[in-house]
Amino acid sequence: MRNTIMVIDVGTSKIVATVAQSGVGARTDILGMGSVRYDGYSGLNWNNPAELYAKMGEVIRRAEEQARVRANKIYLGVPATFTQVYATRESVQIQGVSPRVTMKEINALFDKAEQSIQHKEGLPINRDVAWFSVDQGKHTFDPLNVPGSEISAMVAFAKADQVFIDEIGKLLEQNGRRLSGVYSTPVGQCMLYIPQDERDKVSALIDIGYLCTDVMIVEGDAVVSMKTVPIGGGHIAADLAYGLEIPLEAAETLKRSYRFDAKDTQAAFEVIIDNQRVVTFQREKVEEVLLPRIDELCEEIDKALDDGLVRLSRWSVMYMTGGGLAINDGSFQYVSGQLGRPLRPLQPKSQKMNSPIYTSSLGLVNLVADSQQDGETQGVIASFFRRLFGG
Repeated sequence: MRNTIMVIDVGTSKIVATVAQSGVGARTDILGMGSVRYDGYSGLNWNNPAELYAKMGEVIRRAEEQARVRANKIYLGVPATFTQVYATRESVQIQGVSPRVTMKEINALFDKAEQSIQHKEGLPINRDVAWFSVDQGKHTFDPLNVPGSEISAMVAFAKADQVFIDEIGKLLEQNGRRLSGVYSTPVGQCMLYIPQDERDKVSALIDIGYLCTDVMIVEGDAVVSMKTVPIGGGHIAADLAYGLEIPLEAAETLKRSYRFDAKDTQAAFEVIIDNQRVVTFQREKVEEVLLPRIDELCEEIDKALDDGLVRLSRWSVMYMTGGGLAINDGSFQYVSGQLGRPLRPLQPKSQKMNSPIYTSSLGLVNLVADSQQDGETQGVIASFFRRLFGG
């Protein structure tokens, strides 16, 4: 029997609700999607708490109207701002006359890892393994029956802000609905879009949103580092509004139209003020305001990439997404030049939601659907068996 679920992705400028059907052994079909703009959050605080009740009700209504069905269960994605990632390396001895790795040692590793992060604040919502190693040998994801005296692993946990979950749960209750579960939005995004072989070599995903940028480092099936930079596309637009003395809405339109690779063909920009007056700005003037903030963002991204437990290698692949910058022509080349590393766009996974704006929502839907198919097999155990048997 297929389940009809709704997955809610809470961003810094919009809330997206996606209705999908999933079932054991079946693909996930997206039936409908609703999106509403709102004032978002800065840090751990809502910018306009009074609007949240109405916005939550509106996004649910829009999604179900498009899907033409009522969702049986509603799941919440916890964004990076409200999540802490903890990665830990643990080891256990392998027992026996001719010691080989069994599930006993693997379970002992997971138990030891959980104990090491118990004192960390937050609600555990995800755990995954980056790698196993027997006797400090080569990293592997298939350690069963390997002979040796010691097995090690890196296990990563995502812990969510309980207040955020409680507040969204109350908003749903006020709208006559109930929260069925919570998942990590960044984990879903990374697992869906970054190929497995690239994750095994360590990779990174940079999601530039409206009010912040999430920088995630991934190894194996785990997000092992995650930093949030408090700069996004909205700050770039705000700089343009202030520096050019134009309304914020006009500045956002200007930012979105800017092409990094069009210095010769985009010499000037026409901005419509109050739906009637047209003001022209030369490219040099726009760049005087726009580029310093983008350069600052790139510096902060570079710091975040170097601040994790796991470092990128020269073989690591980096991706960029999000509505803050990835939709601008030439942005990948510019940011890549600032970071000194090549950047790739995420490959679309759905015809209905193929914009960089929706990668977090689609990744979240995929994560929830996978967990429904896993049933009782949860978290790192589930990912371990999926990898082991090619699922």
